[in-house]
Amino acid sequence: TATAIRQGILHGPFNGPTLVVLGVLGFLEWGSYWLISAFFFAAVAGQTVRSEQSDEAPLSDFFSAARERLGPVLAVGLLTWTLMFVAGRGAAMIITFGLGNLVHGPMSTVWFTVLVLTPNLIVAALLSRMGLAIPELIDKPEISWRQALRNSLRATENWEIFFGFFLIKSALMAYALLWLADRALDLLWR
Repeated sequence: TATAIRQGILHGPFNGPTLVVLGVLGFLEWGSYWLISAFFFAAVAGQTVRSEQSDEAPLSDFFSAARERLGPVLAVGLLTWTLMFVAGRGAAMIITFGLGNLVHGPMSTVWFTVLVLTPNLIVAALLSRMGLAIPELIDKPEISWRQALRNSLRATENWEIFFGFFLIKSALMAYALLWLADRALDLLWR
């Protein structure tokens, strides 16, 4: 779906029904990765919490805490993904389609990347404040996912700028590493 959306933006507009289908497929596809990542984050948090309590759990028990709290972990993951998809991806698509209509002809890949990543990074920085909810769900089994989210938002108040710079730095490093890998493969090919 990402490739289809990118090609449509770079080379021409989509019609309404196609956009709806691509939107639903994108929500499901990217959302599945998001939920899997939330589960793995819970597993790592569970192992970290156990390590701090010096109750060494065997490696085979790595996912027990995450499985026990699967419902609340998935609730937090689904809520944050829906907010990210609607706000981040929605804003990115509105901006790129709006600018795509102003710019006649193909849009460069660099500008496309910047236009899509900027709103996503802003929304991700705001949603990062919810990041402590999953470790708290694992650490305190009696707490609800709503309370964990409230606690996370309180604990990370006024940290949006820090999270924003952290995400920008991470995105720039990832982009630089991908560019270097691409250059290295080009050199190896020659």
